[in-house]
Amino acid sequence: MIQSTEYTRENGIGSNKNCSQIFVTLVKTVWLDCEYVLFCKVVEAIGLVQEMGNVGTQS
Repeated sequence: MIQSTEYTRENGIGSNKNCSQIFVTLVKTVWLDCEYVLFCKVVEAIGLVQEMGNVGTQS
């Protein structure tokens, strides 16, 4: 898998792929290697994505 801060990953849940999770990674995520499929790449506004990452989460 390509390791970069500009890629997202998609994870289909169970046999019904109508529900999915999107991971926007801002750091290398070696634990996701060989487990998930590269879904897309941020090509514009990466600065905005990084600002969102700086806000963090409640967890």
